[in-house]
Amino acid sequence: IDHKTWMNRVLSAVREKPSTMSEVALAYGVYPTTTRPRATQLVALGFIRDSGLRRRNQFGRNEIVFESVDIQA
Repeated sequence: IDHKTWMNRVLSAVREKPSTMSEVALAYGVYPTTTRPRATQLVALGFIRDSGLRRRNQFGRNEIVFESVDIQA
């Protein structure tokens, strides 16, 4: 699967529910190293942002909870 497909999957997951990239990776059955770079790209493009919340991942480390940005037409 190419990076654009993963960007769309990450964006869809975060639009559905604010999530960490570990949570998104778990939902798709991939490693977080697949989803984290896509989050960085989506933040740079203005589609998602840091919600200010943190949740612990399976290793006990805090992760950013991302939320979607409402795009005004």
